[in-house]
Amino acid sequence: MSRKTNNTGRTRKVRFVQLSFWLMDSLAWQSLSMNARCLYIELKRRFNGTNNGNISLSHREAARLLNLTTKPVTKAFKELEEKGFVYPAIKGSFDWKVNAKGSGRATRWLLTEHPQNFPEEALTATKDFMKWKSEKKNSRSDKIPPLVGDCTTIKPSMVGKCTTNGSQISHHNDKEPSSMVGECTTVSNIPSSPSKARASGSPKEQAKPSAVGVENTSHNKLTETGFEIFEALAERALQMADAAIAERKAA
Repeated sequence: MSRKTNNTGRTRKVRFVQLSFWLMDSLAWQSLSMNARCLYIELKRRFNGTNNGNISLSHREAARLLNLTTKPVTKAFKELEEKGFVYPAIKGSFDWKVNAKGSGRATRWLLTEHPQNFPEEALTATKDFMKWKSEKKNSRSDKIPPLVGDCTTIKPSMVGKCTTNGSQISHHNDKEPSSMVGECTTVSNIPSSPSKARASGSPKEQAKPSAVGVENTSHNKLTETGFEIFEALAERALQMADAAIAERKAA
């Protein structure tokens, strides 16, 4: 047996809840919790096209429909209001007189997605949720102050000729800076470990470089033997670089 249809070919008795893509793509909808989304569907289920502003749904009834307690339902209602999806057109109260059908106490809701029908007519919808913007919350890392320590500079004799003045670096030889390997290598603005920043130390200890890019801790320090090996390798690399520069100039 075929279903009865109207002039447009649609069935007359089948109803549905429509959620537009532009609404679901909005930032406010994507930020909604699962309970708030389900609650909005239940509110829109009661919208018949002519009762916007007179949609009745109490917290107790919503809790029964969503199989939740009243506490998460209250939170979901508040979330929908704060993000601009609904707002109460008429506040509910237990002081109201109950009619013959037992209704009359629940709050009457208005969906901002559609134009208002009650108590006054409106031609356009406000769509307040499209104006909602998320507020960035400060994370725990934002509260941690940045590390401030002494500037650690590698000795010029280790890697090449270099003059450092604060954060500015200048070359002694500007003829071929791109071809001069190891001509100027300086590491600055690297925070030292707290223990090293507190200790004044002797000139010999202050001249010792720390590991580049690694915080100086008690578990990660260069030993005296390692420092000597590092210095020897640096001098060897400098000699090879000078020899390569000399060969290039001779050619």
